[in-house]
Amino acid sequence: MKPLMILLLAPILLFGCSANSADDRTPNSSETSESQKEEKTVLYHAEVKEQGDQENNRIVLKDFEPVDPSTDAAAQDEVILLMNEEIPLVDKETNTPLTIEDVKKGAKAEVTLIENAPMTMSIPPQLPGMSIVKVVIEL
Repeated sequence: MKPLMILLLAPILLFGCSANSADDRTPNSSETSESQKEEKTVLYHAEVKEQGDQENNRIVLKDFEPVDPSTDAAAQDEVILLMNEEIPLVDKETNTPLTIEDVKKGAKAEVTLIENAPMTMSIPPQLPGMSIVKVVIEL
């Protein structure tokens, strides 16, 4: 009789414990929004190597270096920004929106990335849109 009772009560106890631990690990919405607001960024300076490519939604940059050399951010000789419509791409002087086709070879660029932005290990490395916070172009 005791083994039968143990078999019947064990699943109830296990499910009860797992439900409580799952609730403990789930942050509430205010904690999530606060952590998103505090996400750190790194500002880079670069020069446009090739005219922006609307067909492939990309901008090729050279001399990609962090503005603050004391950060752990690495400089790159060349990178490719994989753009999407959600990334602000603006003119530095007027702060008006630009299209990728407006970005001409030789223009100066300021790129804001999330800290520790993921990039491909290809040559040149590529930065996905989820890493890019803003791109400012000096035409």
